Amino acid sequence: MEPPYRGFKPLSVILRKLPLHITQTEVLRLMEPFGDIKTTTIHSAGDFEMARVEFENHSSAKSAAISLHNQLFKNQSISAELDMGKGAIAQAVLRSTKVKVTWFAPSSIAWAHYPTISLAKSAAQRLNRKEFSGSIIQADFQQPTLRQRTSFSVTIKGLPSRLRQAEVNAFCSTNSVTIKCPQRSQFAQETIVGSILKQYGTLDAFEALPPRPFNPTVSAIAQFARPDEAAQAVAVLHRQRQPELQGSPLYVELIHAIKYQLRHSQFLALRIELERISAISQNVKLRWYDSDADRNTLDPVVVRASAAAAADLGGVKHELDLLLRGVVLCYNGEVIWDKSWLYVKEPEMLQAISLSLEVYLQVDVRTRTVRFFGQPEKRVECEATLHATLASMDASYQRLNLQPSQLTAVVRSLPQLRENFPDADINLDTVVQDIRIRGSPEKTRQVRSAVDRVIASHEKGDVSADADSAPCPICFCPADEDAVQLPCSHTFCHSCLELLLKSSENLRCPAVCASSLDLKANVCNTAIPLSNIRLLVTPSDEERILSQSFTAYVNSHPGEYHYCPSPDCEMVYRTPAEDDRPGQVLTCPSCLVQICPHCNVTIHEGLTCAEHRDQASGGYKALEQWKKEHGVRSCPKCGVDIEKAGGCNHMTCVRCKTHICWICMQTFPENAAHGLGVYGHLGKVHGGFGVY
Repeated sequence: MEPPYRGFKPLSVILRKLPLHITQTEVLRLMEPFGDIKTTTIHSAGDFEMARVEFENHSSAKSAAISLHNQLFKNQSISAELDMGKGAIAQAVLRSTKVKVTWFAPSSIAWAHYPTISLAKSAAQRLNRKEFSGSIIQADFQQPTLRQRTSFSVTIKGLPSRLRQAEVNAFCSTNSVTIKCPQRSQFAQETIVGSILKQYGTLDAFEALPPRPFNPTVSAIAQFARPDEAAQAVAVLHRQRQPELQGSPLYVELIHAIKYQLRHSQFLALRIELERISAISQNVKLRWYDSDADRNTLDPVVVRASAAAAADLGGVKHELDLLLRGVVLCYNGEVIWDKSWLYVKEPEMLQAISLSLEVYLQVDVRTRTVRFFGQPEKRVECEATLHATLASMDASYQRLNLQPSQLTAVVRSLPQLRENFPDADINLDTVVQDIRIRGSPEKTRQVRSAVDRVIASHEKGDVSADADSAPCPICFCPADEDAVQLPCSHTFCHSCLELLLKSSENLRCPAVCASSLDLKANVCNTAIPLSNIRLLVTPSDEERILSQSFTAYVNSHPGEYHYCPSPDCEMVYRTPAEDDRPGQVLTCPSCLVQICPHCNVTIHEGLTCAEHRDQASGGYKALEQWKKEHGVRSCPKCGVDIEKAGGCNHMTCVRCKTHICWICMQTFPENAAHGLGVYGHLGKVHGGFGVY
């Protein structure tokens, strides 16, 4: 199997601070030297343009990001970074680049003058906390001086920035009112706040929120290019008074957000459940966008949850993850599945049931299950309907009644037949040793004609019989009629290869060809395609094989991959390269904990990586002493602790499978014929195997 795709290896690059009115041709000319490009999009970001360029592979994207960052383009320094935020359908994408900024709106101050103290005091009492043009004002009697005999004043604060003299006079019941308006309008203050934030990083967006009635504050949402820029703005600016804003403090809070993309039909089936989660979620805003400004339907639908605290967001994320995982449909304890769904992207049967029951059914080819999305009370009805539909269709299967010699030729052509007729269900019935077809009469006739041509070609000798003459590499007997031929041309009995795939008891996945190439125990080791594995094992066995393959790959690359330090979190992240920025912080997309990828621990705020390691090193002295006293050593490759209980001095790391000499801890490659390289070293260098 191929190495797994890693989420921390993005394919896209975000370009910022590009000159205004840049063309797509200019962007392509800039990026094409780094590799093949899939897509390019450009949009405005205030004073600059932004572009998102998706490459065919990660290495091209990384090379472009490193080479172009802070480089001059048309006499302008541009910013380039990998895009870590693109998510697949129904997968969460975590963003911590937004901040909410709040400050007191610009307001006017007025002094209302009255001929007597009693009138002034009465006016202050009457006007205080009263509403004027959508603002709640504050009115205070201004204490007169000792020599003051006339014109007693009331100070009125919190008035709107724009006032009409006559309206204020009428409100205060006096014709003598002095007004002082703010020097800057609210729009000007928003511009000032945006400029202040830009001192801490690149702003991708800045948008003022609609004013709230009777609220003296103004709020805006700002999105930075990088999470660390947003965090720095919060750390420095929060609660700091700004002279340009009439001395108002800035209240800046970080907004953690997760985003999902759903098919529109999936969203409709889950809308009631989403509304339920939104209603019970505290301190978390859950929003979805299923139509645009013109009320046109959007597909996919974006679902976004945001909160000021990552812990609050984590609870809602768990609920959403469970909801978007769906429920596997079963009937009487048996998983509902039909083999024809392996070859059709969206089976018509499932679409019809989804529409009739107002649910969403999704085929999961990897696990060979159907997942249900919708209101829980509809699941039982959906399972019964699907089971009954499949039962009625089973009766419509037609058998070809092939002879054993004909069956061999047709079985080898099954992949091509299925590719040529994707809307026909073509299966091998191993019980009666025949081919079954399910479909319309016309489609069945077409498949029958194609099978006849395959048989005719076989009988004329066009099909090589070399595979039949080669024995199965496992049982060394002639391969049975249901033989499986791998891409490397080695042929196995169906039952033998199935047993090989199911026999793994350790972390090494056996999904490679085990045919011997020579008499020196060298084996083929060609990867067995996933399509072959799915035809040979059950979904549960396939899940175990894939899980073991993934774990083996991660464990065999200890310098490149690490597990999230959060207990019970199974997320894996890639260790950054040496040239990556120091102080880089990763946020686990599963549990939302922040990780220092250089130290592989939860973030150590206030300490550099060197300071943290120096501080933490003292805590390991007792452990190192205990290991020395009990003969426990660390694997030279992955670092896992190993204790030798007995046997010879050839040790194999249980985690990364490295062959080790226990005396000198030298390692040997895996392909050294089952550890024979270790034994040769033990005999030559140490004088024996050291069995005890």
